[in-house]
Amino acid sequence: MMSSLVIQALLGMALAAPPGGYLVLVEPGAEEAYLPAASAMAQLHDGQVQRCNIDDAPALLAMLKAHQPRWVVFVLPPERIDVQAAHRLLEVATQVDDDPFVDFEYAFITGRDGGAALKFVERIKAAHQREYGLRAGFLGSWEGMPIPKIDRGGGAAKALGLDMTAQLIGVNELDQWRESKAKAALADFATRDVLLFFSHGYPDEMVSCFKAPDLRAWNVDLNGAILVNCACYNGAPGRWWEPNFATGEYIDRGVIEPEKSIALAVLDSGVAGYIGGIDPWHGPLANQVFLLLTDDGLSLGGAAKRMYDRLALAFAPQRIDYAPMSERRWTGEGVNNRLGNGAGMIVYGDPAFAPFKERAAHLLSHSTEETDQSTLRCTVTMKPLRDGTVNQLDAMLPQARLMDYYSVLTADVLNELKMEVHRVFNLPEGWSDVESVEVESLTTPGGEREVPRGPCQWAVEQTLDGSLLHVRIPIDAPIFRSTWQVFITAKGLEARVRISRK
Repeated sequence: MMSSLVIQALLGMALAAPPGGYLVLVEPGAEEAYLPAASAMAQLHDGQVQRCNIDDAPALLAMLKAHQPRWVVFVLPPERIDVQAAHRLLEVATQVDDDPFVDFEYAFITGRDGGAALKFVERIKAAHQREYGLRAGFLGSWEGMPIPKIDRGGGAAKALGLDMTAQLIGVNELDQWRESKAKAALADFATRDVLLFFSHGYPDEMVSCFKAPDLRAWNVDLNGAILVNCACYNGAPGRWWEPNFATGEYIDRGVIEPEKSIALAVLDSGVAGYIGGIDPWHGPLANQVFLLLTDDGLSLGGAAKRMYDRLALAFAPQRIDYAPMSERRWTGEGVNNRLGNGAGMIVYGDPAFAPFKERAAHLLSHSTEETDQSTLRCTVTMKPLRDGTVNQLDAMLPQARLMDYYSVLTADVLNELKMEVHRVFNLPEGWSDVESVEVESLTTPGGEREVPRGPCQWAVEQTLDGSLLHVRIPIDAPIFRSTWQVFITAKGLEARVRISRK
């Protein structure tokens, strides 16, 4: 047991911290086991440590309002991390000020025990000294035969500047073949900077690829990589709920045993950051996070915030809000399911860490020009999202960049799933009173072709650094039932937006 003086020194006096700092909130667990990991995270950014109870949302919100942090890390025992906790913390994170957006970047630290959590933090510290490139590894399962051959650097990978290696594993292959492929791919990934995994999943399995004991038996060392994994539940280290598709209810499956948890095994495997599914999660959302990290160069917390802020637009005019799991119902591949998927993500690591900032391609970018005291003109530029062939594995990346994930209202995905352009603009000082946002044009580069569009959606966010404008421009064409996706990904896109204030 630690002495009370040591504990007080580790916790510090966070109320004295100025706004905009780094705050570590910890539930230390039995015998204060997770407190050293919390202290180590705070030391990384000269932050403050405070105890918390994640079940007490009002007290947590009061603490966050008092601190006004820019980054928050929740250090928790694994059994305290589940989708209900993730929902509650996401809702609280939008309530520090009056706008509907997330008010700070945040992530989680955990481990099989306190020692494992501290080792994870030590790897994060080492990652800050590493020079990251864009050496990428893709690992996924493939339904049906034959399994397509994979170009080491497909069209999207070339456009993004990725040095990509990939391995697909057929779900119908013999077990020994699947194991051999997965083991070899994971060994190769020890030299990779960023990883993208895709498959079906459960808390104890990435289907057709591996289970948690496999990662340990194979001595997998992912050596500081940042891993994004779309497999459902592969980021769930605690309690999980499974939908009963017959009744629509969610079944409480209890807390996953630590030695069977994919999430905990991944955190033991050497990664410096992990983004996974704490609930059912989908590939397009994982691909979007992957692009926010590698193409936009955002931090782990910044990429997650951008995803949650887009989710806030899907909930508008209401705030992000989730019912307890006992009240949730599966109603098919429609809007309710999609809104649930939007909060199915969890980030483990340092929210302030932006490993690909210096290497990002910025295929999607924007600029802002103040034309007079009451008008801004913004230009959004999307360069070609692929270089060459359409039908390659990495074509899922440009598709996700354009996808309006929340446009599916019923179960008719092929006809209802549409496209969009979504950007967040820094507004000049004094521009918090935006009155109107008008999309003047949406074309392929040089105005060659007009792209069909719907009315834009916009909202202003207040931050510690000033005002941000969130703009979403719907592309009025199905992503699968039109040729626009192929045309735009090959040619690019340009939008001109006029912003007026009162």
